[in-house]
Amino acid sequence: MTVWHSAAFGFCLACAAAPVGAAEALRAAPANELHGAHAQYLQQTGASHEVLIHYQETREAQGLARARSLLAAGLLDRVEQILQTLSDQPPATERTRLWFELARARHQRGAPERALAALDRVVLMIPDDIAGRLGGLRGQLQLAAGQPAEAAATLRRWIEDHDNDLTARYNLGVALVRAGRNQEGAGELNEIGRMDAETASARALRDKANLVLAFGFLELGQGATARGLFKRIRLDGPFSDKALLGLGWSELAPDGEPQDLVLMRRIRCLEDPARLLPDSLPVLRRMPRESCGRPRMFRDSDEFQWEDGGDTAEERYRRALRPWLELAERNADDVAVQEALMATGHAFQQLAANQRAETAYAEALDQLLPRRQATQDLLDRLSTSATIAEPRQSADTDPEARLLQALDIQAAALPVPLADILARPGVQTTIADINDLSMNFDRLDHWQQRVAELEQPVQREVFREVLASDTLPPRLAQRRDRLRAAAQRIQATRSQLIATLKQHADFLRGQTHRILSRRKAFLDAYLAQIRRGRATLFDTAAAGASEGGAP
Repeated sequence: MTVWHSAAFGFCLACAAAPVGAAEALRAAPANELHGAHAQYLQQTGASHEVLIHYQETREAQGLARARSLLAAGLLDRVEQILQTLSDQPPATERTRLWFELARARHQRGAPERALAALDRVVLMIPDDIAGRLGGLRGQLQLAAGQPAEAAATLRRWIEDHDNDLTARYNLGVALVRAGRNQEGAGELNEIGRMDAETASARALRDKANLVLAFGFLELGQGATARGLFKRIRLDGPFSDKALLGLGWSELAPDGEPQDLVLMRRIRCLEDPARLLPDSLPVLRRMPRESCGRPRMFRDSDEFQWEDGGDTAEERYRRALRPWLELAERNADDVAVQEALMATGHAFQQLAANQRAETAYAEALDQLLPRRQATQDLLDRLSTSATIAEPRQSADTDPEARLLQALDIQAAALPVPLADILARPGVQTTIADINDLSMNFDRLDHWQQRVAELEQPVQREVFREVLASDTLPPRLAQRRDRLRAAAQRIQATRSQLIATLKQHADFLRGQTHRILSRRKAFLDAYLAQIRRGRATLFDTAAAGASEGGAP
């Protein structure tokens, strides 16, 4: 993360200092004064047109430099204000790049509508590296903004010339499903789910596509289709926990009916072979077509693989136990493992293996109760933690520790996993922005102290002049006013920094509260199901004991 340089504040402290020698004044003169001197020289020499160009280029360069610094610090609203004030004159390439980066930053902050508005400004002199990502990002933003039909159209056009953009192809499948075109969406996702993947990111995307398809069909009660899709997912990949959980539930789901998929592809026509034959070849041939025509969209249909379930309820539960028992041995911080701990006891209970069911339920309670308590404790401390008042730069490199510090929360005795919070868009970027912004408070304190030191002799001189003549020389009044203006700018910047830090902290607080509340709701549901299951086991055991003791 780039540090927010002092140029971002636009201070002019040198102009408020006491008079110095000519050489020292030249060295201390800020950049805007040097630009002004150059413009004055151009005007005196009669180069009026060059004066206008000079002022325009200077304003553009200073504005873009400041916007770049503010963007690095996460002050997105100020960046947008500066970019809107700049003209449409060059340097358009740098301005376009800043609009694109602003759109990405808006997207990371969870504001897709504002990101789309920024992306609409990326129209002039688009650099090659941005042009290669523009359509994919626009489709992703439209999808996040709740515009699946528009996203599907955007991504379809983009993929025609960027077929190797795997993320865009995945997003196209999701957009088509959300737009109600389920078979087309399933076809696009299935292509990603069956592709040859050579990199870790491509393999992860392939697993993700299969997981989305599998859970989609599972929710529709199509267990026979979902089973094969769950089994495509690697057991050592990032989605293996969810895949094992879903595979168990798919064994209990009804088989359903065969499911179709549709794949739409834009195919360029092939040149007429008759045009390729040499005139000297002694063969009978027809007259060639003048043109092979424009590319066309072709529709291809297929069916998903079908995998039969168990013939009896007992067999289905035994099949479901296989992935769940493997999953129950993994880290119980994962919500999929927590659900598997509950489901394992339920499956044993349905198989009338009551002793194993009681053991599974007891183990689940041992794992889930402390985690539920720790989650509730963190939620309580989150609701009572103070808003950032005295920002502190974090020297800790652990992301979870930096998140807790940004939220002004002390770590709990039983740590709560925060990886799913850190994985949310914009969270780690916001933490880094808070850390970088906090560094500038030391600089502000230094500048504030420096201005106070400069004000003391000026105030003494002002006092002497007023006592001597009841009037204040213009030169002295100007120095005093400059110092006051510098002090006001420092205070205004401090207030702006605190307001920005509060916005960042509120964003982190909202993301953390949302995920922790969702996690607690899942834990409450699992614990309630376990308690009901144990109560049923107790009633069954009591009824059996009563029947066994009857005469």
